[in-house]
Amino acid sequence: MLLPTLRTRASRSLIVVSQRSQFVSPAERLRGNGIVSTRNAYVATQSTLAHLAPELSGPSALSSPTKAAATQSIPTIRWDSSSPLSVTLPSAPFDYITLPNVWLRDTCQCPTCIHPTTRQKTNRTSDVPLDIGVVRAEWIKAQSVSDLGEPEGYGDATNEGWILEVEWDKPIYRHDTTSSGIEGHAISRGANHVSRYSAAILGRLASPKATEAFYQADVLQMRPWLREDLLRPHHSNADNHAERPSTLFIPYSDLLSSKATLLHALKQLTQYGFVVFIGVPTTVPFAGSGDDWELRRVANFISHVRATFYGALWDVKKVGESKNVAYTDLDLDLHMDLLYLSSPPRYQLLHCLRNRNVIGGRSLFVDGIYAAQTLYNEDRKAFEALRDTDVRFHYHNDGHHLTKIHRTFVVDPNSNTSMPNITAINYSPPFQAPLSLQTTPPEFYPALQKFAALLRRPEARYEFLMQEGDVVCFDNRRVLHARGAFTDSPESVRWLKGAYVEADDIVDKVRVLEGMSKRGLI
Repeated sequence: MLLPTLRTRASRSLIVVSQRSQFVSPAERLRGNGIVSTRNAYVATQSTLAHLAPELSGPSALSSPTKAAATQSIPTIRWDSSSPLSVTLPSAPFDYITLPNVWLRDTCQCPTCIHPTTRQKTNRTSDVPLDIGVVRAEWIKAQSVSDLGEPEGYGDATNEGWILEVEWDKPIYRHDTTSSGIEGHAISRGANHVSRYSAAILGRLASPKATEAFYQADVLQMRPWLREDLLRPHHSNADNHAERPSTLFIPYSDLLSSKATLLHALKQLTQYGFVVFIGVPTTVPFAGSGDDWELRRVANFISHVRATFYGALWDVKKVGESKNVAYTDLDLDLHMDLLYLSSPPRYQLLHCLRNRNVIGGRSLFVDGIYAAQTLYNEDRKAFEALRDTDVRFHYHNDGHHLTKIHRTFVVDPNSNTSMPNITAINYSPPFQAPLSLQTTPPEFYPALQKFAALLRRPEARYEFLMQEGDVVCFDNRRVLHARGAFTDSPESVRWLKGAYVEADDIVDKVRVLEGMSKRGLI
């Protein structure tokens, strides 16, 4: 048997072991020894080859992987001209991942393809020739973190340090609005492009679970709750007590001064859909003073105010000849706001400015996600009836005529079958229009009764009396809210100031702050 010949690539600290025709299936036999293939060659680090050197004088070099080499987890490549690249990663040295050529070229992370400051793609997926092929492919060891070409926080400790370098056999199309090339493209000229991919990025993209982890899916995952789940401390804290636990009721001064507190508050909001800020100033600004309502500052601190036809901020207090049941002293049962809009606001904030000499008026909150999941477990047919039946909501009053059709349960179509991923609830009896005579199935009515009964279970309901300076913030697409009837007198006053905000800014802050927390920066 002929022995492999060696040559050195000093610039990359690699040794190439060239394949000879007498070797049978060397890719499979060398993978356990940490050998890295480049088409018809195998690349190993100096340390790996030093370990293997005594074995390169006989057949055992190609037949028996060694434990010491395997634990080094050196990435490998398997590739020929008729098939796409297959690679292993340091974190999974025996699992090959297939990387289709068009996908791999489109995913190039180099500064030419991903703008170095904007971090945005400079090419379109449709710019990649469908017959693009690989000229050369090899793993190289990064000499510094900057070699990885990743923004801060992209790294993965199990895969860091290795870069897959791929040279392509043709350039991609360059879009030119004045060109008459293929589909409005013009062929890019010049040398063949060389793409570089860190093992960390390939590992993340190759695993749906890793991709979800990178985008903080678990951190943002809704956690269904009963009353006891809200009251149970999420961490040890001596001042937690029955109605106002400190993990749920967060001092406003801490929110403003601590990134860690802000992260906790926003995770509480995104995961449980409910958090309360306490000690928020209740000062009423004087006209012309230049002051503004503190609620606007709260809303813009965690997100941005979303204006509706009620305005940017709005009042909740008893008024004569009210156009909305919220502006009365009547019992206001569980509901959600503005379901007659095509896109109801995600989060609602209510700031208690005054609550004096009033009897009653306690606030009530219930997690619609928990109730929906319970219905799914207890009566699958009822769940499906609410998931599949259209319900119209409307507001036709006070110079407005708004309407929108929603379904009671909004389910992610990519949900698994064990438990659907419910992304929103639409339930607001005061603003429900007459149901469709033609399309409402008979099974909808008992299903809705079962859901309403679940919402009324005592263990599901969290109730407390808002105090002056409280700002309750809750998920309006998930958590139903209510208010008990109250009685007042000429000396009484109950006054809340309200606002709506959207989710994107909050989710953005959670991802950024969680990344900082994992890196020990907060």
